[in-house]
Amino acid sequence: MNKLIYFSAFILFSQFCVSNSWASGAGFKMFGDNIERSEENGAYTANITVGQSFEIIAKGWAYPRSRDPEAAKGSPMKAEAGTWMFDDKMLKLLKTQSDETQYKVSLKATKAGQYRIRFVGVVLGYNKACEILVNISRSKEE
Repeated sequence: MNKLIYFSAFILFSQFCVSNSWASGAGFKMFGDNIERSEENGAYTANITVGQSFEIIAKGWAYPRSRDPEAAKGSPMKAEAGTWMFDDKMLKLLKTQSDETQYKVSLKATKAGQYRIRFVGVVLGYNKACEILVNISRSKEE
């Protein structure tokens, strides 16, 4: 009987501790020309026309443990590494630039279609990847 009481107390205590814990983490947020983030699923998309150049920025972002809603939104964080991947037959690389918190790429759309641009990076030891679905339409002159 005592074992049952101790076990029940352990379960109740465990549930209390788990429900009152906060998670922390880190990742990357995407910013740039014509980039939108879906509220529904968090996916990034961009709508571009052939011949148009655009810039994308991946910023390291940290989310601290906190009950404060403002702190839960996170803040910029130094990223340890990062690289961009894209189809160079469809998008022309114009420029890359990086500093402590962000990785920036400038591209020019060369062919119409739907493509993915992928960013892979490390922030606070977390390996993270982000994708942007780019819809490139033909220019009105074609």
